[in-house]
Amino acid sequence: MTSAITSSRSIEEVLAVVGSARPQELNEISMSAGITRIAQLQQTLHASHLQTGAFKTLLEGMSNCLRNPSVQPAVVASILWAIASARNDAPELQQLLSAAVFGLQSSAAEMQQREVTNSIWAIATLHTYVPQARSSLNIEATCELFASKKAAFAKIGHVQAAGNALWALGRLKTVALPPFREHLQPILLERCREVLACDVFEVDRTVRLTGVARIAWALSLLECREETIIGRVRELFLQVAPQYSDNRLMPFVDVLCALAKLHMPDGGLLEVVASRTWPVKSMRDWDLCALAWAHETLDSQKDFSTFHIMLRKEIASRGLTERHVLHSQFGYEEWQNLDGERKAS
Repeated sequence: MTSAITSSRSIEEVLAVVGSARPQELNEISMSAGITRIAQLQQTLHASHLQTGAFKTLLEGMSNCLRNPSVQPAVVASILWAIASARNDAPELQQLLSAAVFGLQSSAAEMQQREVTNSIWAIATLHTYVPQARSSLNIEATCELFASKKAAFAKIGHVQAAGNALWALGRLKTVALPPFREHLQPILLERCREVLACDVFEVDRTVRLTGVARIAWALSLLECREETIIGRVRELFLQVAPQYSDNRLMPFVDVLCALAKLHMPDGGLLEVVASRTWPVKSMRDWDLCALAWAHETLDSQKDFSTFHIMLRKEIASRGLTERHVLHSQFGYEEWQNLDGERKAS
């Protein structure tokens, strides 16, 4: 049953598998797979889905499993990840949040590195972007729980995991008690140094620029001018920029904005980015505004490039204001909600 769920290509297929299952097949593993697959598909949950017996069975059964003191840590982490990942496409999954936080408290002692990292990312994401979910997070106690998992965080060995954990620390630092940051920041900074020290693109072919950029962005959230880490991030981006074939600018924008917010030199990265031929007309509004803001902040001599002139012309042609440019430094998702408007991707 689980394999049928994970191979489903639509929410309808997932619900059809669940709906045809025998009662004994609906355990915490299969139901967790169903919830996770719905999140992975990035498809909108419609009223027609919500009204099915299968969806109601998933929610009710999964809630009961999460409240079982013997729930598996991997199941809890998967559900938290699904709720956070599907916060826009399937907000109805947030009905499981209270039970998932209960399950987190029950299973945390047994959680390993991957489960802890996925869970802290999910909690930070929900606290940051879903204000109505905050009352369910029991945030001080939850952060205290994460602070007790230093040994698990110390085993992080992947760029994306290190960046996600450090980003979560930056997002939660103002709402958690001081020991949360005091215990975890030294460990996570050391893990970032370690995972970036090698030739990350040779050691792990799955590493993407977004993972490296996430580390820089996290440092800006923490207001931590860690030269060893930032220097390595700059070096890696300078290494790949000349042959970067993907037109998605976001990793470069994240790093340049992080450098600007930290008041640290770009080391030539701005010039390399500006020298590339980017499809300005097809850029997202946020990319345009954030690049312009970073360019103007990093270029202390105000010797603006032709690229910057192009950015400014395109910004003006779209009717975007200086407020949009200034607000872009806070991040893509925050910027989308400026004035209550969601900007088109």
